[in-house]
Amino acid sequence: MKLSHLLILLAAQSTFIACSDDAADTDETPGAAGKGGAKNEEEEEDGAGGKPSGTGGKDNAGGKDNAGGKDNAGGEGGEPQLDPQVPPGNAADMEAWLTAWADNSWEKDWVCEAKPTAKVDGDPATHVHNDPDGKNRVCNNQALAEAKLTSGAELPVGVAAIKFKGDDIFVEVKVEAKSDGGKGWYWYGPGGTPEGLGFTGCTGCHSAAGADAAHPGLGDFVYFQVKRGMEVGGLDPQVPPADADEMVKWLKAWTDNEWEKDWVCEAAPTAKIDGEGGIHVHNDANGKNRVCNNKLLAAAMIAGGAELPVGVAAVKFVDAKVYVNVKAKAASDAGKGWYWYGPGGTPAGLGFAGCVGCHSAAGSDTGHPGLGDYIYYQVK
Repeated sequence: MKLSHLLILLAAQSTFIACSDDAADTDETPGAAGKGGAKNEEEEEDGAGGKPSGTGGKDNAGGKDNAGGKDNAGGEGGEPQLDPQVPPGNAADMEAWLTAWADNSWEKDWVCEAKPTAKVDGDPATHVHNDPDGKNRVCNNQALAEAKLTSGAELPVGVAAIKFKGDDIFVEVKVEAKSDGGKGWYWYGPGGTPEGLGFTGCTGCHSAAGADAAHPGLGDFVYFQVKRGMEVGGLDPQVPPADADEMVKWLKAWTDNEWEKDWVCEAAPTAKIDGEGGIHVHNDANGKNRVCNNKLLAAAMIAGGAELPVGVAAVKFVDAKVYVNVKAKAASDAGKGWYWYGPGGTPAGLGFAGCVGCHSAAGSDTGHPGLGDYIYYQVK
């Protein structure tokens, strides 16, 4: 072998050894964070980008336990995410939800009565969610206010109602797809009493909602449905008020909001036998008038001697004149439980003698046909 070739070979071997030593030094020499070389990937987990101390790790600002993570505001372990339209189905979160309802004015996005009203919510002896005046104020979330039910159907998950009785608040919300005898509904009372799924004290009454004329309502454990228009001065589109001043507002709202479409009405004036013609003057020049019944009256059925429930009402149109009668008290009491209103407030009042004298004979014989209990003509 030539000497020049030997020198080249020795130089190459020296270069190889030097590179190997450098690699070994890299393996053994601590890096900037305490470990180097092959350990650098682990260093990213334990160091600046790692789990315990780095800004991008799981326990830091971008991770699960920090401001943007699951255990913080809006996350799994921090404040609960509250839905302004759906109350939670447990007592602890309900208190926070009701506080947020007040603090954030969530009521404005619900459909609420403007003021407390009297209602027929089951047997008055067992239904105690009324103030001393026999009234309460109800709010429905959007889903419940817009809900429609056919016979035997159920409401969807998430429908909810809030009832205000003075300072007391009662909440019901459907939390399961199946009502299951009320077990799919969560009930909450003032301070958490009552509270729970399927609470028997609540389901026992609400199970009858919509069952018959004595228990009117939407159905599926909901009695009173607040609909668009009830926000107008606290007026109920289905029940005229037993007050002359409020009646003026109600009749205006009837026209402005087209409430008639939700009543059961004759399409045109018809001739009727409403008691003695000599004393009954609610007919036009052709001997006709047009009658509307609210849904409660249109669906009512009564046996001989029985009485109609509170809230049944009729509106009679004679040309431009409007007459209203509404049952305002549980007992008819010789007509005193009925409120009567005529054009311009003449007549107006409970038990008005001129109206009671004629209507007391309704349904009494063939000369006075009618439904009975001060109602002659029932629109079906």
